[in-house]
Amino acid sequence: MEEKERKLKQQKKTAEVIEVPENTKPGPIIQGAPPPAINPYALVQMAIEKDFDIQRLEKVLELQKQYEDRQAEKEFEFHFAAMQKEYEPVFKTKFGAEKRYKYCPLDEIQKVYMPIITQHGFSVRWSEKNLPETKEIEITCFLSGYGFTRAAIMILPHADQNKMINPIQARAITISYGKRYTFMSVTGCIVADEDEDGETLKASNAEIRMDAMKMIQYTPKLMQNDLRKELENTFDDQLPGIVEKISGLKISCQDVLKRITDEKKKADAVASLHKVKNMNELKLWKDHIEPL
Repeated sequence: MEEKERKLKQQKKTAEVIEVPENTKPGPIIQGAPPPAINPYALVQMAIEKDFDIQRLEKVLELQKQYEDRQAEKEFEFHFAAMQKEYEPVFKTKFGAEKRYKYCPLDEIQKVYMPIITQHGFSVRWSEKNLPETKEIEITCFLSGYGFTRAAIMILPHADQNKMINPIQARAITISYGKRYTFMSVTGCIVADEDEDGETLKASNAEIRMDAMKMIQYTPKLMQNDLRKELENTFDDQLPGIVEKISGLKISCQDVLKRITDEKKKADAVASLHKVKNMNELKLWKDHIEPL
């Protein structure tokens, strides 16, 4: 008898209709409009009063956050696409070291693009992080707007020091380069050559080297120093070969990791990747990881 009464009480509790506080009730339904945001504080209060299952509450809040994040990203992309329609090219007008290449300084890029970016409701900021283990610096550029943020990250070795450049100046050169390229990456701005003569095309070798240096960060950590040395010792006429090698390594590693959906397994795969020392071990790593 007592067991029967207990089951009836449990059924009654399960079937109980939970009253939603006024400040969480939805307004009139508008066709095509997103559902109203849930007030998390009201839900917590309701959970306390009604002895609501906390795990179910957490799931509701998690789903709501996921929905809001997706909506924010969609709105970001909508306004970003509108912004890109107003883009105009900026030109490489300044020569680099010994006039080996040309580039467009960050301040000139910003003069053209920041008014467009702010007009469309976006903001830009950077962060810098020292990586003592590898003696590198990580530069991140954030483009934010409409509740969503996109980031471009670049890890660079410190610029070489010499009699003309002290450690502080070397760091400033590295940061300036990183800020310029992460800004260009995250905003998708257009930087073009003023002309297409032979000198300009030859000058691009320096930038090809820097782009290859950027790709190296996506390869196994224990292989990165050897790749950098190989790149530094490669003559300009042999650049396509080493760039293809580095690019292939990057794409190969990323393709394997992209197919792993479980976050823990992906973290384990990244950790094991950074223990790879050569191409043979990389092949063994791929053979081991891909079945996951």
